[in-house]
Amino acid sequence: MGIMIDSREVTEEQLRAVRAEIKQNLLAMVSKKSNKPTTSLIVRDILPATDLGLNTEEWDNQTELASGTWTKDWDHQLDDDEGVVFYGVHGHDDASDIMFARFKLGATGATVKDLISVQAIDNGVKRLNKGYFGTPVYYIGKEHIYIDYYARATVAAAAGHIELMGMFCEPSGEQIS
Repeated sequence: MGIMIDSREVTEEQLRAVRAEIKQNLLAMVSKKSNKPTTSLIVRDILPATDLGLNTEEWDNQTELASGTWTKDWDHQLDDDEGVVFYGVHGHDDASDIMFARFKLGATGATVKDLISVQAIDNGVKRLNKGYFGTPVYYIGKEHIYIDYYARATVAAAAGHIELMGMFCEPSGEQIS
């Protein structure tokens, strides 16, 4: 299971350095996979609907999450020249029943890439803290992203806000020229 690092343990300077390294790694991976120069690619923060096919640009859970079980929330296949990296989670207070996020690979989620405890960032009062993954989760090229959650109680669709922090890489000119 992936390690969650509480945002209170990371300085802004450390976060900037880690984000810069993650960005460079994402650029290099997409460049290699797509056979395109890094200068023709752009990296930016993820737009949930635009980049991943979610219902809105908000990080709402897409489906009703069943109590006490893993429930697929969404999946999305990347294009050849795209990549995404997830490096953290922002668990808002209205998502307190979502306990774990599982990052899987494939249209059926046959392979688990990582499992993150979202409850690890709960400070006991409000879930407004951010947590960073000890190891970022990358999806490159035609990989199929499959995300499911484990909830301790039923969570209606759009009622839990688990913001997956990350970056999206695409050819320049797709969204930003």
